[in-house]
Amino acid sequence: MIYRFRWLFSYLQVPGAYPPAFILSRGIILARDLSIFVDESGDRGGKARYYLLTLVIHDQADSISDKVARYEESLLRSDLPNIPFHSEPLLNGHGPYQGMSLEQRKKMLYSFNILVQRLPIKYATFAYRRCEFDDLTKLTARMKRDISGLLFDHLDFFQAFDDVKVYYDNGQDIVKRPSTSPSGSPSPRAFWSDARHR
Repeated sequence: MIYRFRWLFSYLQVPGAYPPAFILSRGIILARDLSIFVDESGDRGGKARYYLLTLVIHDQADSISDKVARYEESLLRSDLPNIPFHSEPLLNGHGPYQGMSLEQRKKMLYSFNILVQRLPIKYATFAYRRCEFDDLTKLTARMKRDISGLLFDHLDFFQAFDDVKVYYDNGQDIVKRPSTSPSGSPSPRAFWSDARHR
């Protein structure tokens, strides 16, 4: 599912300059687009000890094509299948990784790790202990508050874009459900990073 937002913030215009939402390319003003990919980890039944929520943030002006091509070439050279990456099945040899040796799966994990380190992305991960939230409504409220906090903490960065597109696969209701309850729950551990500078 794709959610599309236009920033509603006003920009201070410097005479003769362009607002930060635009860049110049060969004399042409181009709008800047940002993509945010949302994913979660943790089961729906509440049996997992932690619930993780990650936002992967990519400025669409920074191409990833060459990095993905190198990743695919490394898989080919290592005689590994070019299949979508899913960590749990990869680590446990389930699904499309069934029948692959541990050594092959380690090589796939290593190749993917190198790809991620080279990508021009930023990411934020929030980790929540399930035992600190007695119901999903409180966890949902806390996630909403933490995402809002992230946006405001990095407001200058986000305001530099004309369009922000949020991609989510609708994997779990807790991520897409709006929050209506107050949050007084413990703080999660949060991590914000530029993947290229780890």
